[in-house]
Amino acid sequence: NASPEPFSNIGLSLSQDAAILGGLALIYRHPIIAFTLVVVLLVAFFYFARRLWRAARIRLQSIAQRWRGQAVRSA
Repeated sequence: NASPEPFSNIGLSLSQDAAILGGLALIYRHPIIAFTLVVVLLVAFFYFARRLWRAARIRLQSIAQRWRGQAVRSA
């Protein structure tokens, strides 16, 4: 992380370490629950990624149309 403020970086790093240890413990103790959680998170990721990609594409097309419209008017 390139941010100059060290306190949030330390907190983020510690929370990532705790998430890894918790995930490994969950896999070791309850592999079915861990697998189900991974599947649910992957489905949610692809669902929202598709929606975000579509929204970004529409927004970029809108910006491009505005720029093309300005170029035509100024010429």
